[in-house]
Amino acid sequence: MTVALAGAMGATAADSQSRPVDPQQEIAALKRRLVEQQDQNRMLEARIQQLQNQIKELQSRLRASPMNLQVAPTPQRVPDNWVPFQFDGQTVYLVPLNRTLPPPPRHGVTAPPGGSRAP
Repeated sequence: MTVALAGAMGATAADSQSRPVDPQQEIAALKRRLVEQQDQNRMLEARIQQLQNQIKELQSRLRASPMNLQVAPTPQRVPDNWVPFQFDGQTVYLVPLNRTLPPPPRHGVTAPPGGSRAP
């Protein structure tokens, strides 16, 4: 198997050596390839510049208009059937839609001390 592979590789090398290559044609082909790559480089450099300008514009917009986060005011008194929970460090309320007990807390949500209240 190895001998056959080596023989095939030798035949390919011999074939390429037997075909004469015109140096002028090879130079012309390389020059065309060079021009194509230079054109592609110019196009890519222009695209990079365009994207860098876009990044600068977006960064300036972000600095010019800071996000104004408004937190809703905490109600002073909530109805008795609302069940408070801590979620991400904030108190949130489970608001029952009927008179049944609320479901048990899910992952990442902790019940307040004393458990949930009955309706």
